[in-house]
Amino acid sequence: MKQQYKYLYIVSTLMILSGAALGMVEHLAFHLIYLLGGAGYLLYYLIAPEEHLPLRERRLIRMNAFAGLLFVVSGVARLGVFDAWGAKLWILFLLLAVIFMIYANLVLANIRSKNK
Repeated sequence: MKQQYKYLYIVSTLMILSGAALGMVEHLAFHLIYLLGGAGYLLYYLIAPEEHLPLRERRLIRMNAFAGLLFVVSGVARLGVFDAWGAKLWILFLLLAVIFMIYANLVLANIRSKNK
């Protein structure tokens, strides 16, 4: 991805990690930190695309964008929107997003290391 947006990615990922780690604390500030981190992660993959990449790498980047969308849905669930289905439903969305994120980033790193 483009180097000019790397700090958006780093800060957003740290906000997601800290918000998820403090997930059991019922304080609005931690919920908002997590939600903003997910929105920043999604924004990073939406505004920093590279058109010259092969099809497989573009698909993996879209998978990361989907993971960002799942982080945002998880953050919204932490605010109590989906409490009718369970108060801890945000953890399910978090786990799905982490699975997509880890898989896509590992495969991207593997592809880029082979290309060098």
